[in-house]
Amino acid sequence: MVDLLIQIVHRVSVNAERKVVTEITGGLEKVHGKTLLVFRLAEAAVDQPHGVVSEGLFPVVDEQTLQDLVKAYRSKGPTYQRHVHTVLRSSYSHPYRRMLPLLLETLTFRSNNVAHQPVIDALAWLQAHRDSRQPFVSCAAVPIDGVVRPRMQDILFEEGANGTERMHRIHYEICVLHALRERLRCKEIGGDGAARFRNPDDDLPSDFRPKRPDYYAALKQPMDAERFIDDWQQAMGQALPQCDAHLPTSPKVRLRTYGKNRLVVTPLDPQAEPAQ
Repeated sequence: MVDLLIQIVHRVSVNAERKVVTEITGGLEKVHGKTLLVFRLAEAAVDQPHGVVSEGLFPVVDEQTLQDLVKAYRSKGPTYQRHVHTVLRSSYSHPYRRMLPLLLETLTFRSNNVAHQPVIDALAWLQAHRDSRQPFVSCAAVPIDGVVRPRMQDILFEEGANGTERMHRIHYEICVLHALRERLRCKEIGGDGAARFRNPDDDLPSDFRPKRPDYYAALKQPMDAERFIDDWQQAMGQALPQCDAHLPTSPKVRLRTYGKNRLVVTPLDPQAEPAQ
């Protein structure tokens, strides 16, 4: 069930972005030498600070090129993100919005990390207000930090009638689902009844807390997090140069100079089964 939830949220997002990209690139003319064009425009504006635009700038860069330049910027800026979210909202608000609450009802999510508690609280709020017909939610009434990405807040937040910030309920639901998907995939949030996505603490021995030093000693790992990270960084720093040196001559790896897949890896022989 958790796999299905993750796949649905991912599919809706990818389809919306693919649709917008196809729509934009279909009518977008590529502008060559953008940096040089901007320099020439700035140079012309400095030379004629009080001149008329059509007289000072258009002789340097014609009007059509400027329009293409604006389109190219908007295709990667906030306007693009807003357009993607508009298409995403349209797709989500019909079949998926009726389906996903049923999935969420059958699953219980938990997290032992307080940094991810806002997502748990947001899910509880959605469940408690599932039958509400209010199209907008007040930003002061729902968890925002840790749920809505900072770069999306500027796009989705708007000013309500009483001067307070609000956002459309459907937009908030989409942000909650995205935050849930990200944390499920890295197991920061666990789902009850799902072995793959269960709470990581359930994977530990029952006596792990009182015997934590003994387990760390058996694994030959330091208990200090900073030392653990430093050791891994040093190991990676030593391994990467060795990989660079042996990769071109490895019989199991081929580097291609053409095609989509430039790195070809031959499957390795299976290792012996562990004694445990």
